[in-house]
Amino acid sequence: MNKPHSSLGVNMIYDESSELKKRFATLLNKVRKNIEFDPEWADTVGYPHAVSLVKLAVGEVAQSLDKRTNRGLVLVGTSLGTVVVYEANPSDSKEKFALKYNVPKQIEFMLGGSNLNVGRFSLIVTDFDPTENIGTHLAGLNAAMNAVETGGVPATPESEYRATQTTVCLSSARPK
Repeated sequence: MNKPHSSLGVNMIYDESSELKKRFATLLNKVRKNIEFDPEWADTVGYPHAVSLVKLAVGEVAQSLDKRTNRGLVLVGTSLGTVVVYEANPSDSKEKFALKYNVPKQIEFMLGGSNLNVGRFSLIVTDFDPTENIGTHLAGLNAAMNAVETGGVPATPESEYRATQTTVCLSSARPK
């Protein structure tokens, strides 16, 4: 069962691995830049750890495929280095779909854990618009911080603010 379920306005996903697989496939179809996979990028287990050495422009997104293991990869350029998202298991594996990632140490704290869930995947890059990615957002944050540091005010048009909604549930039951 992979259909989102709505209860009290909250969307819940029952099978996150299939949702993640769908979003990763959607993203791969949207990313136009393709980088030939270098077998030297893979470690002894087959994880592409050294691919983070590939240099991309800030906000640039590319994809690659390790033909030996049939693992798809997405690379995102940041000012701190390249972020790499890759399939934990070969795409033809019977194992549950999972994504792993490599990031520069300075931003590792933002993502936590070694496997990505849907939320953390979307922090790195969105499947609906690859230009919405961690590279462009970190660049914007850095520019805003630099403006504040130099005594200026970051120029953020009102249209760039995102509205958020918080729902609070209060109970009439009182502790005794």
